[in-house]
Amino acid sequence: MPGREAARQFVSFIERQCSGPDGGTPVLVAHNGLKFDLPMLSAEFERAGMSLPPHWAYLDTLLLVRVG
Repeated sequence: MPGREAARQFVSFIERQCSGPDGGTPVLVAHNGLKFDLPMLSAEFERAGMSLPPHWAYLDTLLLVRVG
């Protein structure tokens, strides 16, 4: 299943970026991420029979613009 393999590779890539000495929590950053990117990513993972890793964090820069 190509979608499942793409999702696995995405998770592997993100996890490798946070594989420093202290481990680290992956933080995905996107503008309007909570209303667009995160739901789209979640839907693609669900379609692949997977879910996004629960320990990942998300930062939506749109929220920062609105607060500022």
